[in-house]
Amino acid sequence: MNKIANNLNDINEYIIDFENKAERKGIWYRGVTNSDYKLIPSLQRDLPPKTLHDDMKNIERKMFDIFKNTNEIKDMGFTDWELMYLMQHLGLKTRFLDWTFNPLVALFFATYNWNKKQNARLWLLDPHLLNKIYLGEEIIIQPKQENSFFDFLDTYTINNDIYALDHYQLNYDGFNKRIEAQSGVFTLHLSRNMLSPNIYSLDNTLETTATINKHKYSDLPTSDIVLNYIDIHPNAAKEIEQHLFEKDISIKTLFPDLHGTVDYINNIFPNF
Repeated sequence: MNKIANNLNDINEYIIDFENKAERKGIWYRGVTNSDYKLIPSLQRDLPPKTLHDDMKNIERKMFDIFKNTNEIKDMGFTDWELMYLMQHLGLKTRFLDWTFNPLVALFFATYNWNKKQNARLWLLDPHLLNKIYLGEEIIIQPKQENSFFDFLDTYTINNDIYALDHYQLNYDGFNKRIEAQSGVFTLHLSRNMLSPNIYSLDNTLETTATINKHKYSDLPTSDIVLNYIDIHPNAAKEIEQHLFEKDISIKTLFPDLHGTVDYINNIFPNF
């Protein structure tokens, strides 16, 4: 089903086709400006190969402790999970990979600051079927707020598993508007970096995991209806950008804070 989109209609047809094969709504999307980028979160991507799991957790814990004790948030009463989601959305390195349930948001990230020297890519994921393959259940994991993120890691890091998480039971009271503006959702990647990080990317491991677990769980889906993609040719860029403009999808609306406004101004007045 993989193909190249030369216009917006190609993308829309592909999304409809994927939804029909998945037989459900609620698909998640991720856009990247380079079709060679792998589905691996920033923490694993930037650590050296053969980093041990305990070493990775120690790095996470140190970053977490510094972040939670900053003056702006230390008295806000956030749980571990809320703090980890904030860390992800503010650009710190975590095990989370950003997705969105709004395809227009994903198209924005696929085309924003795209140099158009190579194809961009729109990934599509059925999060329920992803967890079916890794857990044997068509559910979205809802971590309990009172439980520690690091205790969760100890519970689930038996394998190099990847899970789709639901964070919408968490309440930020408007503290971080980016998550809401971007319709943001996450996959949590538990891989240990024992080999090259790319080996543990979601696009590399899903089919292998589905084959291994088909003897453990019944009625597992094939990997292509769980995860797929369409590449976006540079010829489609202008039409996509115009459509996003008409739908008011911009750096200013997706990052509704001063940083987003500054980036927006710099982009509309780029040459002086």
